[in-house]
Amino acid sequence: MAREALTGHDSVSVLEGGWWEQLSPLAPFDFLFVDVHEAKTDPRVLDLAEPGSLFVLDDLTPGRVGPDPVREFWLAHPHLAATEILTTPRTAAIVAARLR
Repeated sequence: MAREALTGHDSVSVLEGGWWEQLSPLAPFDFLFVDVHEAKTDPRVLDLAEPGSLFVLDDLTPGRVGPDPVREFWLAHPHLAATEILTTPRTAAIVAARLR
């Protein structure tokens, strides 16, 4: 469906398969929207970007109680400067810059 919708847009590539296998040969990226759940806590995702690159993750729930591996990975990682922003009263996103 995506391939059909993007036909004729020469600057767009549609990739199919696992996120790491598809993206790692194309790295590094300056900007990554991390939408694959497994990639949100996989340390390899940082290898897709150089220092100064930005990451955005959505689908976070503000005020979530209990352990949250996604927030812990991104907000506490020593190689990232990250913050969580409210996108609506019930949804949040993380924006992170790779420091090194």
